[in-house]
Amino acid sequence: MGVRGLQTFIERDCPAAWSVVSVKDIADNFRLQTGRNATVVVDGNSCLRAIYGGLDWVHGGQYKQYIEKLTDFINFFTRLKISLVFFFDGPTVERKRPVWCERREAAQRDIEMIYQLLHSGTNVSEIPSRLFQIPAGIGLATRIFLKTHPQCTVFTTVQECDEEVVQFAVQNQCFAILGQDSDYIIHEGTYYYMSINHLDIRRGTTYIYNRFALARELRIEPFALPLLASLVGNDIISKAQLSDFHFGLFNRHPRNRELFFAVADFIRHFRDENDIWRSLPHICKDVFASEFCFGRTNYVPLLESSLLSYKPFSGTASGENVERPLESWSVIVQTAKELMKSNVLMTAVYGVVADHTFELSASLEDRQCNRFPSIAVHYLALRKRTYGVLLEQCSTRMPVIFEYCANKNKHLQREEVLADPVPHGLHPGLLTLWDKTLNTPAIDRRRWSLFVWGLTGSLQLPIERLMYLPLKLVAVVAICHYFTLAQPQFLEEWEIYSLLVQTLKLHVLGTEDLRSLRVPPTNLRCLNIAAMFLRGIQHVIFLANAVGLPVPDSELSPVNVFDGILFHKVYTDTKNGIPFSRQIRHQASEDLLTEMASLTFSRS
Repeated sequence: MGVRGLQTFIERDCPAAWSVVSVKDIADNFRLQTGRNATVVVDGNSCLRAIYGGLDWVHGGQYKQYIEKLTDFINFFTRLKISLVFFFDGPTVERKRPVWCERREAAQRDIEMIYQLLHSGTNVSEIPSRLFQIPAGIGLATRIFLKTHPQCTVFTTVQECDEEVVQFAVQNQCFAILGQDSDYIIHEGTYYYMSINHLDIRRGTTYIYNRFALARELRIEPFALPLLASLVGNDIISKAQLSDFHFGLFNRHPRNRELFFAVADFIRHFRDENDIWRSLPHICKDVFASEFCFGRTNYVPLLESSLLSYKPFSGTASGENVERPLESWSVIVQTAKELMKSNVLMTAVYGVVADHTFELSASLEDRQCNRFPSIAVHYLALRKRTYGVLLEQCSTRMPVIFEYCANKNKHLQREEVLADPVPHGLHPGLLTLWDKTLNTPAIDRRRWSLFVWGLTGSLQLPIERLMYLPLKLVAVVAICHYFTLAQPQFLEEWEIYSLLVQTLKLHVLGTEDLRSLRVPPTNLRCLNIAAMFLRGIQHVIFLANAVGLPVPDSELSPVNVFDGILFHKVYTDTKNGIPFSRQIRHQASEDLLTEMASLTFSRS
């Protein structure tokens, strides 16, 4: 995230540019100096790993315990009377697509290495931390939890997250930005940038960074830092695009420290910011020489884009407040945008209606296991029907979506997907579906009917019985039913039952109970089922958002349906012959299991 190697360079080689501080002390000083309340703007995505910490991730994640840690994080700032405003990533900005793809392919290689280690008998606890993968659904569970938390304000970005974070912090004169994205060290105008990786809520300390000290150490002016970041490599200009330039500085591949000082030497002669802008063609010719020689690429727009990304933008998008006919497609797009920004609807809903690319990151699935389909392929039918719901009213373009979905069986590439048409008479219109003031039985029935159609491609799943199921069980029944529709079948019936049972057990176990569970021997098939199931829950929440949330997403959250170690235990116990009745031990839960199984395996 951010400028490649900058965090390491500062912390190892530039001690004047960082310091350990007491969060309470600097917040008190801020109030004293400015007379304002202290607000921290949190880059949500860059904080997930630090908050998740040392919880188990290989088995699929420990969501209840993660939410407990997230609550402790929030309470730390609440005790200090510091307000929290969270920002989460919206659709990927297309100029960053090459770097996004690079990182997903790197994650896929790491996942292959994880499974190679597991196949060779390596214990889960011995897997190197550098291979860590944030459990699928943690980001979504975080957003769902925070939007109902009274101490937090949550936004989803339309532009690049770090740019909107800085804009908000500057415009609202906020106390600090909290995250782990070295772009914040380069940005102008922020009061403090605090590191989430170094936040110790027991001691109340963290690191803060000083961009002026960084510039002094490199013997450049602060105005040149965006150019330094661009030529070292960031989220817009990739390492691969700069590799020839970096090699040419030393006639070899430089070490991290060498690279920063060498790039600083390369740009030190610029007198001011205007001098840099006037010189962009010459800079690009020197930096991207091989590309220029063959006339293949004009890198000036790319470098411009990188430099501008470090300047907080202001104002609203052109035409955003223009009145339009009530039922026009542009009003639907604008409504989806506003609902996404305020964290009411998930990013993918706005992304589809606004003609953005749909994304599915790498999952913890085993490439060597050919008995399971790729997760991306398995859920394609569900996505196509969800796209159909979202594009039913669009007459301005073909009902086609472009996807970047990580697939264990092939290289990451853009795919074109045609949406499935919605059956005639089933769709009342997106504005009607999304309007939560319209909660009449008739409209609610339409939401449920579209949900069932999106899930199954028919209306054969008994809607009334699904509607009257406890809401926390809808997601697990929905995705387990979807498993039964797969052709050919790749899960055994007892494996699907195991998913249902672990959800019921999860509802009666607290975090202390979950912490006390012994981790059973690792079963690689069970890990693949967990990965498949968790991506399924994300797809179900996407569908539910598209049709107007007939079930609140707080009920659909992964927190309510899955714990990786618990599922592994239930799976192992079942495989070893322990009956489900002994595992549940409550008559009410047994009755629920009977109803859940009846719906899961329903064919009428």
